[in-house]
Amino acid sequence: MKVPLKVGVIGLGFMGRAHLSHYLRMPEVQVVALADADPARRAGRAEIVGNIEVPLTPIDTSPFQLYADGRELIEQADVDLVDICLPTHLHAELAIFAAERGKHVVVEKPMALNSAEADRMVAAAKAAGVRLMVAQCLRFWPEYEHLRETVRSASLGRLLQAEFSRRSARPIWTWQGWMIQAEKSGGAILDLHIHDVDFVNHVLGKPSRIYASAVKTPATGGYDLVNALYSYEGGPEVRISAAWYLPRSVPFRAAYTAVFERGVLSYDSSRAPTLLLHSGEGEGTAVHVEGDAYYKELRYFVDCLLTGKDPAELVSPESARDSLFLVESEIRSALSGEPIRLQ
Repeated sequence: MKVPLKVGVIGLGFMGRAHLSHYLRMPEVQVVALADADPARRAGRAEIVGNIEVPLTPIDTSPFQLYADGRELIEQADVDLVDICLPTHLHAELAIFAAERGKHVVVEKPMALNSAEADRMVAAAKAAGVRLMVAQCLRFWPEYEHLRETVRSASLGRLLQAEFSRRSARPIWTWQGWMIQAEKSGGAILDLHIHDVDFVNHVLGKPSRIYASAVKTPATGGYDLVNALYSYEGGPEVRISAAWYLPRSVPFRAAYTAVFERGVLSYDSSRAPTLLLHSGEGEGTAVHVEGDAYYKELRYFVDCLLTGKDPAELVSPESARDSLFLVESEIRSALSGEPIRLQ
């Protein structure tokens, strides 16, 4: 593909603005067009907030073609790549619309509201011969990259057990409150929990058994408290939990503890240093990692498009679809009160 790679961003909320900022740092990329239903966002005047610290510098949107509807951008703007940062219930519709018009697509996580929609997205991209990548940022998050490499290299021996957790106050800061409407976001089990489910699926694959509990709460009306146990033949055993709480005072926190034969890796986003290695007596040793996961995931996809490399090496759309299937299996287990066995 020729340089510059022409990009259109659809959705200028928290993640859309973050993605736009990163594209503007890439010399091989030319941002051509932006789309958002909110006039203030299209003008770059809206105050954008999120649940974690992501630098959002002020942006002058006047140099770009501006659209109120993402479909108009896809049909009218001369772009190679469409970046979709819309509410989850709109992902499948816009991604398929873009693929059918020959555009490569990156879409924010979660991929869609269910695996059936995700299947349609995968099929549309294949039929059109375009690339589709889901922005599962944890696959590029430095502390999680380190865990992945530790598992794959067996530098601490075999992984015996792991626990992942992710929790915060419910995300009331989203446009028109879409994320606290379970019919649009899927609730915490899909929007928040999918991070850790996808990472576990990415590193370890599908488990042989899932046993889960999930509770619907007033936070979104969906499953906002979830605990899942993933069992793998021959090990390891993995526990994954997530929660969105109604009180606004609960801070965001993500963590994992991974127990290996010769040591323990411990990550906690709320402390410094965030990542510790315990491999002997005494205090844990800080593990230095760095990098911006949001920049790295977009940089990776851009490089794949420019060089013709298949992005499936790190993020295939099929694997992101499988992560949705695992969440659906958790819900089935929670409803039945029984473990779900997977082929």
